[in-house]
Amino acid sequence: MSGKRLCLNMIVKNEMANLQRCLGAVVDHIDCWVIGDTGSNDGTQDFIKAFFAVHNLPGELHEFPFHNFEQARNAALDHAYASPLAYDYLLFDDADMELMVEDTGFRDGLDGPGYRLLQRSDSGLAYWNTRLARRDAGARYHGVTHEYLDVPGGVRELRGAWYKDHASGSNRADKFERDARLLLEALDKNPENQRYWFYLAQSYRDAGRTAEAAVAY
Repeated sequence: MSGKRLCLNMIVKNEMANLQRCLGAVVDHIDCWVIGDTGSNDGTQDFIKAFFAVHNLPGELHEFPFHNFEQARNAALDHAYASPLAYDYLLFDDADMELMVEDTGFRDGLDGPGYRLLQRSDSGLAYWNTRLARRDAGARYHGVTHEYLDVPGGVRELRGAWYKDHASGSNRADKFERDARLLLEALDKNPENQRYWFYLAQSYRDAGRTAEAAVAY
């Protein structure tokens, strides 16, 4: 290991189909891990612990319920902040993502509060997403779904590593209906949130509920 020390941070639920690929892609580039499980019943927890035991990487698996993405991701983040594990930066991942490393020294030059990595999907969609945050930067997730990571001090673009989005997460099947439910609950408490209204309309549209989408837009 060289460069800044990385701690893998993510939330999972029933991701046995994706974990070997996901964890296998990051294992040579991290120093420890803190993962939150939100209710797996397919062996996900045991797989994670066994995988990292084989690779002799220290870490923590925490279990807590899922209410929305802001709550769940911040819960995993808080466990990482409170951990005695030694690391400099958090690397945020999802089970259906695969870290593609083109420059194995990508950690050497890390010094800013946060970094965006390019995220590419099989459909050709590509965009920058904040995936690295310094431990002391005070990063926080916002948004019940379509959440974003706010990193005080700003973020830069990182070259040398990117994420391939396989879009195969266990929650994909009911994603649009789930997102609409989470957004409606949030809008009940915060009806002026234009970001939530926009994503509610998008969720309705993607679920084929065009009349409701038109109203939300």
